Amino acid sequence: MGPFIRSACRFALFFVLTQACWSAWTQALAQQGGGVIRGRVTDPSGALIPHAHLTLYSGLQPERTVDSGDYGEFLFSSVPAGSYSLTVEASGFEESQRDVAVKPGQELKIAVRLKIEVDRQQISVSSEGLDSSPDRNLGALILRGSDLDSKLCEILGGCDTKAKPF
Repeated sequence: MGPFIRSACRFALFFVLTQACWSAWTQALAQQGGGVIRGRVTDPSGALIPHAHLTLYSGLQPERTVDSGDYGEFLFSSVPAGSYSLTVEASGFEESQRDVAVKPGQELKIAVRLKIEVDRQQISVSSEGLDSSPDRNLGALILRGSDLDSKLCEILGGCDTKAKPF
């Protein structure tokens, strides 16, 4: 085998072992009397959202918060059985809220898909007409065709005065 294939095999083995250890670890935490809530935060296209802020709230338990990791993953470990409200916030996205129920020893996997926040702008238009009287336009600059021609000639570095205007 070539060095590239050996490296790819080592990476694949490392990935599989990491996933197996992660699963065993979360199962062990879940069996210690509480459940586990884990998942990933993505945008509408499925791209991962790192550093989203997640809040797990129940009227019976203290509020718990975590931030998603660099790859959008999050984990709430040792969650006592019960009903919770999960809120997810990330910059540039709409806030998401959902209800979750955790059973003893349960590993609950949640995929959170955030919607892109839409900026709304409001423009007000009055019914008053446009006032162009000279006393309302003291700072106005009035340009005539010859002013524009001379400025264009200045920019171009000279003009043929016999040439026809635009």
